[in-house]
Amino acid sequence: MLNYLLPRSLRKLAISWYNHAKPFVDWASFKKSFLAELFSFNYTLDIEQEIQSAYQSRGEPLTRFARRMKELFQRLDQPPTQQAQSLVVVRKFSLSEFLFQSCLLLFLILVP
Repeated sequence: MLNYLLPRSLRKLAISWYNHAKPFVDWASFKKSFLAELFSFNYTLDIEQEIQSAYQSRGEPLTRFARRMKELFQRLDQPPTQQAQSLVVVRKFSLSEFLFQSCLLLFLILVP
C-alpha cells in the first residue's frame, strides 16, 4: 500500500528521488531514508532549536501550545518519550496562564 500511495503524493525532487530508491517495506524505513536524502543536515538541530525557543504566547490557550509543541516533537527523527515531552511543555507554558486556568478549574469544581 505504501509503495502505491507514495508515488502519487510526492512531487519534483522527492518523486525523482523516490523513483531511484529501493522499495520501502514500512513507513519508518521510508521516513528515515526520505529525511536523510531530502532534508538539510541541520534538520534535527533546527527543530530542536525551535523547541528550545518556543514559549506559550500571551493569551494562547495551554491546549493550543501543547499541540504546537507536540507537532514539533513529531517532526524529530526520534521523538522523546511522552513523559519527556510533557515535562518540556510544562516548563515552557506561562505561569500566569496556568494559574488562571487552575483558578478557573477550582471555581468550576467548588461552585455548585
